[in-house]
Amino acid sequence: MASVSRALERIKEDLSEHLSEESIRVACQAAGHEWRERKLGPVETVRLFILQALWFNTAIEHLRHLAGFPFAAAAYCKARMRLPRAACVPRRRLQHHHPRHAGIAESLRAARRLEERLRVPRPQDPLRPT
Repeated sequence: MASVSRALERIKEDLSEHLSEESIRVACQAAGHEWRERKLGPVETVRLFILQALWFNTAIEHLRHLAGFPFAAAAYCKARMRLPRAACVPRRRLQHHHPRHAGIAESLRAARRLEERLRVPRPQDPLRPT
């Protein structure tokens, strides 16, 4: 487990080094997503989404501090809703753009498996349909 935590720390330090703008743009284009450039465009939104997951689904208020630039929580939520699902999970595409991404993708999968094992089941919301 120590190697997974080291990999996560390395990714958390500089996500842009491990997940290029190009790979995110290619994933969005491949998903047929069209966008206009804005403060929370697809590149920034995907990076924030992954950063939030790497910090164990931290609150958006904390994510604002981690990101290093101000944004409204509602704007981030709307930006995430604009992204197609295929653009949010570019796991397979990571391997094709940079050799280092294959290792990063495997580290993310290992972290996801670890998080699933450690996850406490949430009680069902009686108002939400299953």
